[in-house]
Amino acid sequence: MNNARVALAQELHDGIAQDLVVLGFSIDHAISNCHEADLKNSLRQIRFTTTELIEKVRKQMHELRSSEPLMVPTGQVDT
Repeated sequence: MNNARVALAQELHDGIAQDLVVLGFSIDHAISNCHEADLKNSLRQIRFTTTELIEKVRKQMHELRSSEPLMVPTGQVDT
């Protein structure tokens, strides 16, 4: 079970986490080249949301790598 959790954490790191970081860099680049205030503010909000998503994925990766069991929503079984 623990090996599967570590493998899943690694897949998250190598996949979605890296993709979100690249997306964040792309948004940063767009913000730095934007000269329209309203659009720049919208891009900043998107960047903020992207940063929140990165933190959520990192937290999940940490939980998967830790020895503590994952929280399973009520009604579901941890297999």
